Amino acid sequence: MDARLNRERILAAAEEVFGELGAQASTEEVARRAGVGVATVFRHFPTKTDLVEATLVRHFDDLVAHARTLAAAPAPGPALGDLVTAMVERGATKVTLANLLGATDQVPSGAADAA
Repeated sequence: MDARLNRERILAAAEEVFGELGAQASTEEVARRAGVGVATVFRHFPTKTDLVEATLVRHFDDLVAHARTLAAAPAPGPALGDLVTAMVERGATKVTLANLLGATDQVPSGAADAA
């Protein structure tokens, strides 16, 4: 399987698992939901912190892409409503991921830049 596809599947699964289980989430559960072995997860993300950071960056990147798509919408009111809804629906996961990275002054630069 393509390494990029595996990476994306891992990150999608990680967002789901961390969103559901928070600090109790395991890389093994992420691997299971992504349909890959745990060794594949660790090849892409050597530490759990690396996985959490990449998941948070992906979260922000997805939100920015969604906002850019909505910016081209002909009706700004409904587009803004859609963006706010997306932010609220995924907000708890974002907060969980950010909290797993630690205090604000300890957040890795990749996640801070994406925010």
